[in-house]
Amino acid sequence: MAQWRGVVDAGVGDLLLQRPLQEAARLGIAMQSVEVSAGSDFEGVGLAARNIRYQARVVSSTSDADVARLLRETDTVAEIHNTLRAGASVALRPWEADSAV
Repeated sequence: MAQWRGVVDAGVGDLLLQRPLQEAARLGIAMQSVEVSAGSDFEGVGLAARNIRYQARVVSSTSDADVARLLRETDTVAEIHNTLRAGASVALRPWEADSAV
């Protein structure tokens, strides 16, 4: 099942990567690069990932304190973080032509 865990971790990591870029622009923090690594405990197909964790490394000409503030702010406001923490429901609906979900 390792390949499925990798897909879950890569998907979460990709989602987590986008928000620091947005928050850096909003906070006026210059950023040369950001790297995100994500992991989780995943026992198999059809089972929910548990213990989702991530780390982020930011390369910036700004102070370490500003980078830490960026990461804290990102963790607080990021929709994917908050959605996962809240345990949002997911519902499959029948396809209906010309209708939005």
